Amino acid sequence: MSNEYKNPGQKNLEDITVVTKEIRVAEVVFILFLLVVTIAAILESLTYSMTAARTPLVILTPLLLLIIGISVREIRAMKRESASLAETARNALAGQYRTLNQFIVFSLWLIFLIVMVIVLGQYLAIAIFTWLLMRPVGKESNSLSIKIALGLPLALYGLFDLVLNLEMFPGILYQLWAGYDVF
Repeated sequence: MSNEYKNPGQKNLEDITVVTKEIRVAEVVFILFLLVVTIAAILESLTYSMTAARTPLVILTPLLLLIIGISVREIRAMKRESASLAETARNALAGQYRTLNQFIVFSLWLIFLIVMVIVLGQYLAIAIFTWLLMRPVGKESNSLSIKIALGLPLALYGLFDLVLNLEMFPGILYQLWAGYDVF
């Protein structure tokens, strides 16, 4: 067998190293995000009465320690794998890691969904979000996008409001329109 033969399914070692580094950077960014959210949740639970704060603190304190341990391990692994942590951070900020870019875009979509739920309410936000992901982003047909974007909130309404008798959040705009004192 000649040395020129290469299995088409076999990846080059350089490609695997780049993918591993991309995944490691994405993991560190996600872990640091979890760290910030956990610290914010702990600080918020400290504003509760001691009885109400007990359960969140019992859950969040070990979680905080676990996240710190994982962060330290991942950062040490990044230092071993690359010559410079600063260089890796510069490359990540420059958008050279595809996996990290996908993670950031996905996170921004989820933040957009949360903002839409707060402003428009869950049913309307889910309909708009579903259509946006299916039609412009996913390039699905318009009829399929509209059917699913309208069918999903209707199914959720049937399940939550009619079957389980649970009201979904109506959104700040509806509350202002209905005369509630939101602010």
